[in-house]
Amino acid sequence: MRATPNWARRNRLVAWTTYLAVLAGFATLAMALTAAASGHTRWAMVAGGICAAIVVVNIMLLTMTVHRDHAHHHEGPNLLGDEWDQAAAARARRRAEARAVAPRTWPGI
Repeated sequence: MRATPNWARRNRLVAWTTYLAVLAGFATLAMALTAAASGHTRWAMVAGGICAAIVVVNIMLLTMTVHRDHAHHHEGPNLLGDEWDQAAAARARRRAEARAVAPRTWPGI
């Protein structure tokens, strides 16, 4: 069994972190709405600020990871993916680089 590359571990970490952050965002949104409905405006502002911060950090983390994966021709973050096969474009690029390094020669030349 091959060792999992760093980018695949990072993608798995980002996918699960994003999932948990979405759950925390919904929880703080519910807290903010409940506090606002019950007249606790300060707690509503605190919970709303935490919810907004979670959403912004979550979007930035996921966007940066997807951008890096696209730049290096890897697959994007996946929650349940145990396979980490690289994208077809990356395999084709590696094959093209290998051909450029070792050009084919004709027999007898």
